[in-house]
Amino acid sequence: MKKFISLALFCCAFTTVSVHANLLISPTNVVIEDRQRSSNITVINNGKTTRTYRLSWQHKRAKPSGGYVNVTDTPPLQLAADQFIKISPRQVTLAAGERQTIRLSARRPKGLLDGEYRSHLLFSALPENKSAAENGAGGSISIDVLMNYSMPVIVRQGQDKVAVNIAGIEHRRAADSSSIAVHFERTGKHSVVGNAIIYWQASATAPTQEVARINAYRLYPELDHAQLNIPAHSDIPNSGLLSAKYLGLGKDKGKLLSASEAIAIH
Repeated sequence: MKKFISLALFCCAFTTVSVHANLLISPTNVVIEDRQRSSNITVINNGKTTRTYRLSWQHKRAKPSGGYVNVTDTPPLQLAADQFIKISPRQVTLAAGERQTIRLSARRPKGLLDGEYRSHLLFSALPENKSAAENGAGGSISIDVLMNYSMPVIVRQGQDKVAVNIAGIEHRRAADSSSIAVHFERTGKHSVVGNAIIYWQASATAPTQEVARINAYRLYPELDHAQLNIPAHSDIPNSGLLSAKYLGLGKDKGKLLSASEAIAIH
């Protein structure tokens, strides 16, 4: 008897992701800007056997605390992009080591309103066709773990000015760990992406030292506020000052999007 288990993975902090250690996907999010018509995704079978993946769409809403929730409607501030995006091909079969380019073509309808349109592209691994000998004899059970991966695909129409503000930060200590909660506020019709970095300094005139970081953190249009919890990667002393910066990526690469006031820790 053969059973299949399907697990869903959602990740947006990396430019390349490995799904079930078999499928490499790059990039892990797509933004088709106002004057662009298409974008490509490269997938590589990093496993030892031939695998097939089917592509489909999902709708998700970002949560202020991070992650997504699946939705069946289209909220006013998160219009679906899949209504005018063509995927080619919609299913790929890859031999071991083989790569394939997935093309996303945006066919914007005439009169499309300015804003940001988003859907999430789902890669679903299909079960392998195995012989009875491969599945095992008698009452043995073969479990094939199937991994699904979902990535945001964004289409922008028109230009927009997005404003981001770090409203405050909090230092949180546990018995064997430390983290910093960053509170964001944003306005605008488009999302924004950047690196959130936490700095410590002994005093206001002392040099700063990076102690925590989350790369490629995106604030979506449906969120006017959000909270990001960043685990410290370096020890934070019991005294001094903490501050945060949000440095832009993508079309805002290198731009300081927001900086917090320093808070004292005791």
